[in-house]
Amino acid sequence: MTLSRDLEIVSADVWMVSIPYRRAYGISQGTAQFGKHVVLKLTTKGGIVGLGEAALVIPERGNTQESIFSELQHYLVPAVLGMNALERESLWWRMDHISLGRHAFPFGKAAVDQALWDIAGRSAGLPVFRLLGGPVRDSIGVSRSLPTVPPAEMAEAATRLAADGYKMLTVKAGTEPEKDLAAVREVRAAIGPSFPLEVDPNQGYRADTAISVLGKMEHYDLQSVEQPCPWWDLDGMASVTAKLSVPIIADESVMNEVDTLEVARRRAAHIVCIRLTCAGGITIAEKIVAVAGAAGLGVSMASRHTFGVGTSAIHHFVAACPAVQEPIGYGSPLERFAADIIQQEIPFANGVARPIDAPGFGVDLDPAAMERYNVGHVHLASD
Repeated sequence: MTLSRDLEIVSADVWMVSIPYRRAYGISQGTAQFGKHVVLKLTTKGGIVGLGEAALVIPERGNTQESIFSELQHYLVPAVLGMNALERESLWWRMDHISLGRHAFPFGKAAVDQALWDIAGRSAGLPVFRLLGGPVRDSIGVSRSLPTVPPAEMAEAATRLAADGYKMLTVKAGTEPEKDLAAVREVRAAIGPSFPLEVDPNQGYRADTAISVLGKMEHYDLQSVEQPCPWWDLDGMASVTAKLSVPIIADESVMNEVDTLEVARRRAAHIVCIRLTCAGGITIAEKIVAVAGAAGLGVSMASRHTFGVGTSAIHHFVAACPAVQEPIGYGSPLERFAADIIQQEIPFANGVARPIDAPGFGVDLDPAAMERYNVGHVHLASD
């Protein structure tokens, strides 16, 4: 049977989009003033559009907004132009063989993968969560992270956010251990003894420091600790996991299913965290879930502060994936940014998000916003 040529990818648009944070966002690895993301639009011969997004808070493993834009322009988009958008595994094979493996170009591949799923949903007239097997939940609890600010200021924000309906709060740490301990102590006092609380050092501690300071933080009844050690130090992560009683999450250490298997082998965490917009999109997320489930690891979901395209993709995936634990780490771009890039508004209120029940991811780019926040654009077309 011949696939319809209407689904042949004939053109692509790639944008660098920079939107200011409402307030500078600081973590142990640096501070972001702008969300510097890359947005992709693939268009088929039949006029069906698919959208994808690559997002990062600060440069990660050498990936920057500029490098992702370049890899899409020069490598990944040329690999999929002229191909049928529904032949996803074939397209992944082509992308993987550009640079011999899954660890190459993960952010750009995530954008392509999302766009392919969006096309599949739009062409079928179905939301992506139905293509993924149907919803297991129609609402999703959301947590909120507290950036690295003085402890008293963090506690004040925690009180306000808990009252706003968020289901868990995450203290960003990894800078100064004593200051981090004070922040956890003051936040716990502000929100009370039973409100779920997590700590995320964002790779900021050596293993010995992590064991010492997190051991003291355990007294404040933590829900979990996310990525205490550098992403590459799985032995360090394993030593922290063995020493502490609180569940440890591997976040930056996990970019694909191969990393998930290695975390399991090393016993480097109890939970792995998925980030759709920088770890290969939905296709790789499904593989991570499968490996994690076989290895007895839990699964959580973070975002890298996506704009509307990536956020909707996250909500569709979580809606159809029972393995993902709630709450997830993101509700709406307007939590963080001065504006968004889509015409629709992400359904989010009182700490609860909902997937948009419309074909694909259910979002369309806002031309005015794209023009205002565009800092670089290229249009590519098949011969």
